Amino acid sequence: MLCLKESLKVEDVHLRLTGHCRIAWLDGRQTPTGIHNQKVDRTTALLKHNWAPFTLETNSHGVMQPGNYEWPFEIMLPGDTPESVEGLYQTGITYLFKATVSRGKLAKNLHAFKRLRIIRTLEPAALELNHAMSVENVWPNKVEYSVSIPQKAVVFGSSVPLEMRFTPLLKGLEMGAVSVKMFETQEFTVSGAGHPLRTHKHDREVATWNLEVTRENHWQDIIEESGQEGWVITQDLPLPKRLNKCIQDCTVQGIKIRHKLKLTVALNNPDGHVSEV
Repeated sequence: MLCLKESLKVEDVHLRLTGHCRIAWLDGRQTPTGIHNQKVDRTTALLKHNWAPFTLETNSHGVMQPGNYEWPFEIMLPGDTPESVEGLYQTGITYLFKATVSRGKLAKNLHAFKRLRIIRTLEPAALELNHAMSVENVWPNKVEYSVSIPQKAVVFGSSVPLEMRFTPLLKGLEMGAVSVKMFETQEFTVSGAGHPLRTHKHDREVATWNLEVTRENHWQDIIEESGQEGWVITQDLPLPKRLNKCIQDCTVQGIKIRHKLKLTVALNNPDGHVSEV
């Protein structure tokens, strides 16, 4: 849309869409003189589409009269178009519209920019939406426990439903605090003609949740059909809603993002010392 408050001499109005993948990191190498930081920085064009110049309503001198002008447009993206990756420092996949009003050789062109975000979602029948993730184990003569997440995939910005059960195998054992941390693993890979494969990997802590467990709120004499007694904790872990705090899982154009939960459970022994699992 072009809104003119006064008449304007225009040669043409055109639009383009571009997509780029940039992978960048600082590579610290140990050398005899100390740590040498070498920057890896690679940008690749993923998409380029130019629309034909839009039809203009001008007089014989190429002047558009004041008013509002609209030019609808559309593009069919290929099914394998890489999804947007935004929120990382320097690395990412971005798409950008650039609209230009060309005004001839003696006048300054006008530009407008608009980011486009391409989001790839799972099908409703995807296994990740139906598969539970669970860990079950026994610490002999101490505790039997299970930790589960009902589904492997969680919608960005929502929350992770967590279910935990602890059955004491030691008389007098009590539960302490439960700490849950979410880590995001970022792995970047670049390769090209004449360049060996280079990889950079690091973890960042996305969020921490501290849960207090008490007999009053969490103890059950009979846990469902198991017939066992113990503590049952169900908790929703709210996720960050900003991409610079936590981005989506993906494997695209040399960018691989994954997430994992780490739980630390304190167990208060009858003799006074604290165990951790």
